[in-house]
Amino acid sequence: NQIWLKKEILNESYDKERTPELIYLKIAGKKIEEKRHLLLCRDLSHKTRVIAQFQAANSEDIIRAIRFSHESEATKWDKDENYRRKVLNSVSMKIQKNRASLIKCAMKNVGKGVADLDAEVSEAIDFVRYYPITLKYFRDRYPKIRYKKKGVVLVISPWNFPIAIPTGGIVAALVAGNRVIIKPSPYSLLSTWKIVKLFLEAGIPSSSLQFIPCEDKVARHLTQNPMIDHVIFTGSAYTADKILNDQPKLGFSGETSGKNLFIITDTADK
Repeated sequence: NQIWLKKEILNESYDKERTPELIYLKIAGKKIEEKRHLLLCRDLSHKTRVIAQFQAANSEDIIRAIRFSHESEATKWDKDENYRRKVLNSVSMKIQKNRASLIKCAMKNVGKGVADLDAEVSEAIDFVRYYPITLKYFRDRYPKIRYKKKGVVLVISPWNFPIAIPTGGIVAALVAGNRVIIKPSPYSLLSTWKIVKLFLEAGIPSSSLQFIPCEDKVARHLTQNPMIDHVIFTGSAYTADKILNDQPKLGFSGETSGKNLFIITDTADK
């Protein structure tokens, strides 16, 4: 592990990295060729280092993306729960195979340590396996219960858990046949994009999963759009309140302001 860490993270080529990778925006499954504002994804432990550039969605892009998710014809993915389980199992294996590269990316992006990120990748794998198994359990155990999809689900993920939390939100929505738009934190764009990319590579159609990075000032076009049926949000209570004040009838699952205050006195050493 020490040899790998020195080679991949601490080598000189990382300090001298030249042109950051440019990640093109995709709307309705198509790459946007027109010029867009660029979001700079930085190494949060060395904020002068830009590790990637992302095309930012504007208000028109956001509206097109939502409409695509809302209006696209149903695919095999939408109709066949067994097929969804099969594809999600492939996603879990892809995450496992890419464990090292996911850890490496997140270390360079959000500055977390190997041990924390290793556990986070494991949590992401657990999410991808747990939700399909759980849904099948309830269907088999309670056959008379009818289940109804939410529709288009917006996942808003935080910077501090850039792999596990977006994965959990995405899978929770996808497994039931909902369509997902994920708006990542601007501070962890590359880490979250790497995990979303694995979902898409496994065969999840673009109508069911879209990655929409954008500036905060245009994010309201996501949360206030009436075609968004539900939001899965992790972040501050202030932002959660703002979303719900703007859209009081919006379906909302939130984890907010979960940090507790610790007061440490000199007696802690005794």
